[in-house]
Amino acid sequence: MMKIGLYFGSFNPIHLGHVMIANHIVEFLDIDSIWFVVSPQNPLKKKRIF
Repeated sequence: MMKIGLYFGSFNPIHLGHVMIANHIVEFLDIDSIWFVVSPQNPLKKKRIF
């Protein structure tokens, strides 16, 4: 069975730091891959109204 890690965040925008953290997690934990789970609204930032 494949072990998948979930990395939650707003990733707005995704940058090298996010990718480096994901790579570190896959390298040092017993998981096969990591999936980015994108949240449409960061709860710590002001909501944008369109």
